[in-house]
Amino acid sequence: MRKRLISICAIVFLLYGIYGCAQTVEETPATEPETVKTENTDAVDEENVIADGASVTEVDTVETEDIETESEEAADTEGEETNDSDEFDTIYLKPCNTYQDILDNAYAVIVADRGADIIPSDEVFSFIGIREALYGRDTDEALAGIGYMFYDVDGNGTEELIIADTGPEGWNNRILLMYSLLDDKPVLVIDGWARNRYYLLNDNTIYHEGSGGAAYTVFATYRMAEDGIGLEVIDYYSSGYYGDSEWGWFHSATGVTTEDESEVIIFENENVPGEMQDAYMAQVKELDLTFFQDKK
Repeated sequence: MRKRLISICAIVFLLYGIYGCAQTVEETPATEPETVKTENTDAVDEENVIADGASVTEVDTVETEDIETESEEAADTEGEETNDSDEFDTIYLKPCNTYQDILDNAYAVIVADRGADIIPSDEVFSFIGIREALYGRDTDEALAGIGYMFYDVDGNGTEELIIADTGPEGWNNRILLMYSLLDDKPVLVIDGWARNRYYLLNDNTIYHEGSGGAAYTVFATYRMAEDGIGLEVIDYYSSGYYGDSEWGWFHSATGVTTEDESEVIIFENENVPGEMQDAYMAQVKELDLTFFQDKK
Protein backbone atom coordinates (compact mmCIF):
# COMPACT_ATOMS: atom_id res chain seq x y z
CA MET A 1 0.00 0.00 0.00
CA ARG A 2 2.81 2.34 0.91
CA LYS A 3 4.54 1.60 -2.38
CA ARG A 4 1.36 2.43 -4.25
CA LEU A 5 1.09 5.78 -2.55
CA ILE A 6 4.69 6.58 -3.34
CA SER A 7 4.12 5.69 -6.99
CA ILE A 8 1.04 7.86 -7.16
CA CYS A 9 2.92 10.81 -5.65
CA ALA A 10 5.75 10.34 -8.07
CA ILE A 11 3.36 10.35 -11.00
CA VAL A 12 1.62 13.50 -9.68
CA PHE A 13 4.93 15.37 -9.34
CA LEU A 14 5.98 14.20 -12.80
CA LEU A 15 2.76 15.42 -14.35
CA TYR A 16 3.02 18.73 -12.45
CA GLY A 17 6.54 19.19 -13.81
CA ILE A 18 5.45 18.45 -17.36
CA TYR A 19 2.53 20.86 -17.04
CA GLY A 20 4.81 23.60 -15.75
CA CYS A 21 7.17 23.21 -18.69
CA ALA A 22 4.25 23.32 -21.08
CA GLN A 23 3.10 26.56 -19.53
CA THR A 24 6.58 28.03 -19.94
CA VAL A 25 6.67 27.04 -23.62
CA GLU A 26 3.21 28.50 -24.24
CA GLU A 27 4.18 31.74 -22.53
CA THR A 28 7.14 32.20 -24.83
CA PRO A 29 5.06 34.11 -27.49
CA ALA A 30 4.59 36.77 -24.85
CA THR A 31 7.97 38.04 -26.01
CA GLU A 32 6.47 38.85 -29.45
CA PRO A 33 5.05 42.17 -28.29
CA GLU A 34 8.62 43.12 -27.40
CA THR A 35 9.63 42.23 -30.93
CA VAL A 36 6.72 44.18 -32.31
CA LYS A 37 7.57 46.96 -29.94
CA THR A 38 11.11 46.98 -31.22
CA GLU A 39 9.85 47.15 -34.79
CA ASN A 40 7.51 50.00 -33.88
CA THR A 41 10.36 51.79 -32.14
CA ASP A 42 12.48 51.43 -35.25
CA ALA A 43 9.63 52.72 -37.36
CA VAL A 44 9.19 55.65 -35.05
CA ASP A 45 12.92 56.34 -35.16
CA GLU A 46 12.85 56.26 -38.95
CA GLU A 47 9.96 58.67 -38.95
CA ASN A 48 11.82 60.87 -36.51
CA VAL A 49 14.89 60.71 -38.71
CA ILE A 50 12.84 61.70 -41.73
CA ALA A 51 11.12 64.40 -39.73
CA ASP A 52 14.44 65.62 -38.41
CA GLY A 53 15.83 65.62 -41.93
CA ALA A 54 12.89 67.65 -43.11
CA SER A 55 13.43 70.03 -40.23
CA VAL A 56 17.11 70.41 -41.04
CA THR A 57 16.29 70.99 -44.68
CA GLU A 58 13.75 73.62 -43.75
CA VAL A 59 16.21 75.31 -41.38
CA ASP A 60 18.95 75.18 -43.99
CA THR A 61 16.59 76.70 -46.54
CA VAL A 62 15.62 79.49 -44.18
CA GLU A 63 19.24 80.13 -43.26
CA THR A 64 20.26 80.08 -46.94
CA GLU A 65 17.50 82.53 -47.80
CA ASP A 66 18.60 84.78 -44.92
CA ILE A 67 22.23 84.61 -46.08
CA GLU A 68 21.25 85.35 -49.68
CA THR A 69 19.12 88.28 -48.52
CA GLU A 70 21.96 89.62 -46.39
CA SER A 71 24.38 89.17 -49.30
CA GLU A 72 22.07 91.03 -51.65
CA GLU A 73 21.63 93.82 -49.11
CA ALA A 74 25.40 94.00 -48.60
CA ALA A 75 25.93 94.09 -52.37
CA ASP A 76 23.36 96.85 -52.69
CA THR A 77 25.05 98.76 -49.88
CA GLU A 78 28.45 98.34 -51.47
CA GLY A 79 27.01 99.45 -54.78
CA GLU A 80 25.54 102.52 -53.14
CA GLU A 81 28.87 103.31 -51.46
CA THR A 82 30.73 102.84 -54.74
CA ASN A 83 28.30 105.05 -56.58
CA ASP A 84 28.59 107.69 -53.88
CA SER A 85 32.39 107.64 -54.06
CA ASP A 86 32.31 107.82 -57.84
CA GLU A 87 29.85 110.69 -58.01
CA PHE A 88 31.60 114.01 -58.58
CA ASP A 89 30.34 117.39 -59.63
CA THR A 90 30.34 118.31 -63.28
CA ILE A 91 31.68 121.82 -63.81
CA TYR A 92 30.50 123.59 -66.95
CA LEU A 93 32.82 126.47 -67.80
CA LYS A 94 31.48 129.66 -69.30
CA PRO A 95 32.28 130.93 -72.82
CA CYS A 96 35.43 133.05 -72.84
CA ASN A 97 34.33 136.39 -74.26
CA THR A 98 36.35 138.54 -71.84
CA TYR A 99 39.33 138.26 -69.53
CA GLN A 100 36.88 138.13 -66.65
CA ASP A 101 35.39 134.95 -68.11
CA ILE A 102 38.89 133.44 -68.16
CA LEU A 103 39.43 134.35 -64.52
CA ASP A 104 36.03 133.00 -63.49
CA ASN A 105 36.78 129.69 -65.21
CA ALA A 106 40.23 129.47 -63.62
CA TYR A 107 38.74 130.08 -60.17
CA ALA A 108 36.06 127.44 -60.79
CA VAL A 109 38.71 124.85 -61.67
CA ILE A 110 40.81 125.66 -58.59
CA VAL A 111 37.95 125.33 -56.10
CA ALA A 112 36.28 122.36 -57.78
CA ASP A 113 36.51 118.89 -56.29
CA ARG A 114 39.68 117.20 -57.50
CA GLY A 115 37.63 114.49 -59.17
CA ALA A 116 35.16 116.85 -60.80
CA ASP A 117 34.46 116.54 -64.50
CA ILE A 118 35.43 119.84 -66.15
CA ILE A 119 33.49 120.67 -69.32
CA PRO A 120 34.88 123.67 -71.26
CA SER A 121 32.48 125.62 -73.44
CA ASP A 122 35.12 126.40 -76.08
CA GLU A 123 38.79 125.89 -76.94
CA VAL A 124 39.85 129.32 -75.68
CA PHE A 125 40.22 128.19 -72.08
CA SER A 126 42.67 125.41 -71.22
CA PHE A 127 42.77 124.03 -67.68
CA ILE A 128 45.57 121.43 -68.08
CA GLY A 129 48.25 123.49 -66.33
CA ILE A 130 45.95 124.74 -63.58
CA ARG A 131 44.63 121.26 -62.82
CA GLU A 132 48.16 119.90 -62.72
CA ALA A 133 49.28 122.70 -60.37
CA LEU A 134 46.67 121.54 -57.83
CA TYR A 135 48.42 118.23 -57.15
CA GLY A 136 49.65 118.04 -53.56
CA ARG A 137 47.74 121.16 -52.53
CA ASP A 138 44.47 121.70 -50.80
CA THR A 139 42.12 124.37 -52.11
CA ASP A 140 43.38 127.11 -49.78
CA GLU A 141 46.99 126.46 -50.74
CA ALA A 142 46.11 126.57 -54.42
CA LEU A 143 44.18 129.80 -54.08
CA ALA A 144 47.15 131.32 -52.25
CA GLY A 145 49.72 130.07 -54.74
CA ILE A 146 48.10 130.66 -58.15
CA GLY A 147 47.48 134.21 -59.29
CA TYR A 148 47.03 136.51 -62.27
CA MET A 149 48.15 139.86 -63.60
CA PHE A 150 47.44 142.19 -66.52
CA TYR A 151 50.66 143.18 -68.26
CA ASP A 152 51.52 144.64 -71.65
CA VAL A 153 54.20 142.16 -72.68
CA ASP A 154 55.03 143.62 -76.10
CA GLY A 155 54.33 147.27 -75.34
CA ASN A 156 51.65 147.64 -78.02
CA GLY A 157 49.17 149.20 -75.65
CA THR A 158 47.12 146.03 -75.11
CA GLU A 159 47.53 144.22 -71.81
CA GLU A 160 47.92 140.46 -71.82
CA LEU A 161 46.33 138.35 -69.09
CA ILE A 162 48.86 136.10 -67.38
CA ILE A 163 47.86 133.30 -64.99
CA ALA A 164 50.91 131.94 -63.16
CA ASP A 165 52.01 129.67 -60.34
CA THR A 166 54.43 130.61 -57.53
CA GLY A 167 55.49 127.09 -56.65
CA PRO A 168 56.96 124.59 -56.24
CA GLU A 169 60.43 125.92 -55.47
CA GLY A 170 62.41 126.49 -58.64
CA TRP A 171 59.26 126.95 -60.71
CA ASN A 172 58.23 130.31 -59.29
CA ASN A 173 56.49 132.64 -61.72
CA ARG A 174 55.74 129.78 -64.10
CA ILE A 175 53.12 130.84 -66.63
CA LEU A 176 50.15 128.50 -66.83
CA LEU A 177 48.12 130.59 -69.29
CA MET A 178 48.67 133.80 -71.21
CA TYR A 179 46.03 135.57 -73.29
CA SER A 180 46.00 138.49 -75.62
CA LEU A 181 43.07 140.22 -77.30
CA LEU A 182 41.93 140.09 -80.89
CA ASP A 183 38.87 142.19 -81.70
CA ASP A 184 38.35 142.46 -77.95
CA LYS A 185 38.11 138.66 -77.60
CA PRO A 186 40.65 136.59 -75.63
CA VAL A 187 43.12 134.58 -77.69
CA LEU A 188 45.26 131.86 -76.09
CA VAL A 189 48.98 132.61 -76.52
CA ILE A 190 50.61 130.27 -73.95
CA ASP A 191 49.32 127.01 -72.54
CA GLY A 192 51.87 125.79 -70.00
CA TRP A 193 52.23 122.72 -67.77
CA ALA A 194 55.02 120.82 -66.01
CA ARG A 195 56.77 119.51 -69.12
CA ASN A 196 55.99 122.63 -71.12
CA ARG A 197 57.10 125.55 -68.95
CA TYR A 198 57.07 129.24 -69.84
CA TYR A 199 58.49 132.23 -67.98
CA LEU A 200 58.47 135.97 -68.61
CA LEU A 201 62.04 137.35 -68.60
CA ASN A 202 63.16 140.78 -67.48
CA ASP A 203 63.43 142.01 -71.07
CA ASN A 204 59.83 140.90 -71.72
CA THR A 205 60.87 137.96 -73.87
CA ILE A 206 59.46 134.51 -73.08
CA TYR A 207 61.69 131.67 -71.95
CA HIS A 208 60.51 128.11 -72.57
CA GLU A 209 61.67 124.73 -71.23
CA GLY A 210 60.17 121.43 -72.27
CA SER A 211 60.80 117.71 -72.34
CA GLY A 212 59.48 114.80 -74.36
CA GLY A 213 61.60 112.22 -72.54
CA ALA A 214 65.17 111.70 -71.33
CA ALA A 215 66.64 112.14 -74.81
CA TYR A 216 64.45 115.03 -75.92
CA THR A 217 64.79 118.40 -74.24
CA VAL A 218 63.90 121.88 -75.46
CA PHE A 219 64.83 125.33 -74.22
CA ALA A 220 64.07 128.43 -76.24
CA THR A 221 63.32 132.12 -76.18
CA TYR A 222 60.42 133.89 -77.89
CA ARG A 223 59.04 137.37 -78.40
CA MET A 224 55.45 138.39 -78.98
CA ALA A 225 54.55 138.27 -82.65
CA GLU A 226 53.88 141.51 -84.48
CA ASP A 227 50.16 140.74 -84.64
CA GLY A 228 50.19 140.55 -80.83
CA ILE A 229 48.46 137.17 -80.68
CA GLY A 230 51.31 134.68 -80.98
CA LEU A 231 55.00 133.99 -80.31
CA GLU A 232 58.01 134.22 -82.60
CA VAL A 233 61.19 132.18 -82.04
CA ILE A 234 64.41 133.97 -81.10
CA ASP A 235 66.62 130.99 -80.24
CA TYR A 236 65.53 127.38 -80.13
CA TYR A 237 67.67 124.54 -78.78
CA SER A 238 66.57 120.94 -78.74
CA SER A 239 68.21 117.58 -78.18
CA GLY A 240 67.57 114.47 -80.20
CA TYR A 241 69.02 112.01 -82.68
CA TYR A 242 70.50 112.86 -86.06
CA GLY A 243 72.56 111.18 -88.79
CA ASP A 244 73.20 107.53 -88.05
CA SER A 245 71.32 107.57 -84.75
CA GLU A 246 73.78 109.95 -83.12
CA TRP A 247 72.47 112.01 -80.23
CA GLY A 248 73.13 115.72 -80.09
CA TRP A 249 71.73 119.25 -79.97
CA PHE A 250 70.02 121.28 -82.68
CA HIS A 251 69.92 125.05 -82.84
CA SER A 252 67.29 126.87 -84.87
CA ALA A 253 65.94 130.38 -85.32
CA THR A 254 62.61 129.01 -86.51
CA GLY A 255 61.85 126.22 -84.07
CA VAL A 256 62.26 123.58 -86.78
CA THR A 257 64.65 120.83 -85.67
CA THR A 258 65.30 118.93 -88.90
CA GLU A 259 68.91 118.73 -90.09
CA ASP A 260 68.02 120.67 -93.25
CA GLU A 261 66.63 123.66 -91.37
CA SER A 262 68.66 123.69 -88.17
CA GLU A 263 72.27 123.60 -87.06
CA VAL A 264 73.68 120.57 -85.30
CA ILE A 265 75.75 121.69 -82.32
CA ILE A 266 78.41 119.58 -80.72
CA PHE A 267 79.04 120.90 -77.22
CA GLU A 268 82.56 120.03 -76.14
CA ASN A 269 81.38 120.33 -72.56
CA GLU A 270 78.16 118.42 -71.91
CA ASN A 271 77.31 120.81 -69.06
CA VAL A 272 76.94 123.80 -71.37
CA PRO A 273 73.21 123.29 -72.16
CA GLY A 274 72.40 123.12 -68.45
CA GLU A 275 74.41 126.23 -67.79
CA MET A 276 72.57 128.06 -70.56
CA GLN A 277 69.24 127.07 -69.03
CA ASP A 278 70.36 128.28 -65.61
CA ALA A 279 71.39 131.62 -67.12
CA TYR A 280 67.94 132.08 -68.64
CA MET A 281 66.21 131.14 -65.38
CA ALA A 282 68.26 133.78 -63.58
CA GLN A 283 66.53 136.38 -65.76
CA VAL A 284 62.95 135.37 -64.89
CA LYS A 285 60.79 138.36 -63.98
CA GLU A 286 59.13 138.43 -60.57
CA LEU A 287 55.44 138.68 -61.41
CA ASP A 288 53.22 141.04 -59.47
CA LEU A 289 50.32 138.62 -59.08
CA THR A 290 46.89 139.00 -57.56
CA PHE A 291 46.22 135.61 -56.01
CA PHE A 292 42.90 133.89 -56.53
CA GLN A 293 42.27 133.93 -52.79
CA ASP A 294 41.91 137.71 -53.20
CA LYS A 295 39.85 137.55 -56.40
CA LYS A 296 36.83 139.83 -56.19
